Amino acid sequence: MNRENNHSKDPGSQLSPETLDMIKHPPKMDDVIRGQSPPEPGGNQALVPEMLEQPIVERLDND
Repeated sequence: MNRENNHSKDPGSQLSPETLDMIKHPPKMDDVIRGQSPPEPGGNQALVPEMLEQPIVERLDND
């Protein structure tokens, strides 16, 4: 059975070293969350209150 290779052999199609480094060494989740705008982590139900900068009491008062 002869299959075509879907991967391009063209060296120009390879990922940059920076992109490869990002894939091999992704940023820590805490750093990603801290880099988000303020409404994003507050609307994420997967985060526990300790992960948010604003205390839960203040968030409940604002609703």
